[in-house]
Amino acid sequence: MDQPWTTTTIDQKLVRGTVELERTAAGVLPRRLPAWARAQNTDLQLTIAEAQPTGVRLEFRTRATAIELDVLPTKIAYAEAPGPGPDGVYDLLVNGQLVAQGSATSGNILNYDRLAGTATLQPGDPATVSFTDLPDHGKIVQIWLPHNESTELVALRTNAPVIPIDSAQRIWLHHGSSISHGLDAHSPASIWPAVAAARGGVDLVNVAFGGGACSTRSRRAHCGTSARI
Repeated sequence: MDQPWTTTTIDQKLVRGTVELERTAAGVLPRRLPAWARAQNTDLQLTIAEAQPTGVRLEFRTRATAIELDVLPTKIAYAEAPGPGPDGVYDLLVNGQLVAQGSATSGNILNYDRLAGTATLQPGDPATVSFTDLPDHGKIVQIWLPHNESTELVALRTNAPVIPIDSAQRIWLHHGSSISHGLDAHSPASIWPAVAAARGGVDLVNVAFGGGACSTRSRRAHCGTSARI
């Protein structure tokens, strides 16, 4: 397909599995707690976990064979570890089947000292995650965002128009901790809530927080999160 690039605004119509999108200097940041709940939080670990978009994905119809997603990730570098961990993975699914993966190799680095309870941000540059040679026909595309690094969405480009999907699926608002967050999973579409949601035909909103963030305080902060169940 030899078509000019189309840039599509990234908004709530395209982004699923998020409670709200926060406008940032770079673009939009998927949030898994609403602003009123985040305002009550004083736990740095919860702040970090909440910004990691586990279960969040872009979803749309298109016949594009090439897709570019500009992102600004924030990778965690723990004080007790030698630098940031592996780059987060972006899963691209076509009609529910995994067909491609990518990563963003640049971005911000958050230097986090868990013992001291402090963190400093080292600013970095946006990156482009590219997917090519996709099937040349109408299809439903999902791009699952990394479950283990914060991801600001900057721009979406495709070589064919994008049509948002108005899902009629019931929403599954899933509460959990590290296992449901998927911190040890290889990629975002393979976390168990994502697999269960696909098999059950429901629209996942994952409010699981790993790394010790699922405390009594965090449960109070997100227990009022509303969704159509």
